[in-house]
Amino acid sequence: MGRQFSYLIAALFFCGCQTGYVSTPKPTAGMRVEKTAADRRLEKIIVPYRTRVDELLSEPVVVSEFPLEKGLPESGLSNAIADAVFTFAKTWSGRQRPDALPEMCLLNSGGIRTALPAGTLTMGQMYEVMPFENEIVLLRLTPQNMRALVDYVAEKGGAPVAGIRLQLLGDKAGAVELGRGAYAFDRDVWVATSDFLASGGDGMNFFAAPAEYLETKIKVRDAITGYFKGFAAEGRPLQAVKDGRIYR
Repeated sequence: MGRQFSYLIAALFFCGCQTGYVSTPKPTAGMRVEKTAADRRLEKIIVPYRTRVDELLSEPVVVSEFPLEKGLPESGLSNAIADAVFTFAKTWSGRQRPDALPEMCLLNSGGIRTALPAGTLTMGQMYEVMPFENEIVLLRLTPQNMRALVDYVAEKGGAPVAGIRLQLLGDKAGAVELGRGAYAFDRDVWVATSDFLASGGDGMNFFAAPAEYLETKIKVRDAITGYFKGFAAEGRPLQAVKDGRIYR
């Protein structure tokens, strides 16, 4: 569904202006514009598509009982988004590559573009919070790259993460837990993230040369939307809370 939204929105962006103009061939002699009859025909064609897009973007996704803000070292919003990507990555791995089950997820705060209000959240707000077409990927990181990863999170003062519990000691990482046990940087770890970050985006250079790289073809936005809709399907409000996964 996300791809269809993108195509429709792009089409409206380039074609959906309500008034078109034709300029005279004398740009320096006082330009004159004329409205053309073609504009009315074009508008007549566009209106049904614009109406349909408005309907799709107004589709309810889930109810949030509280406003969801961005924040460091963690926030309810960043935790929920990281949990969404982590959940979908694990589901994909379980079906496609059981040997590549991710143990954690790391995203970046800058990729979360806005806060979300309390009340019914819509598809339009899913595009507002995650307007990019990034996809989930799985990376197998060496202990050396894992050390760089946790120190990066500490240096940033936190980040959207899931599956990991991390202590911050100034700009360095302290205790690290994956799942229910301590991680001693003695083995490779599969990590879920976005293809943008996997290419070194936002300075995440530790992702640049993984031991293995898997594409899921799942858009980050679709994972967020699907995860949020899961709460609605169960008749529950969105669970998006701080739980101490990053602490000082």
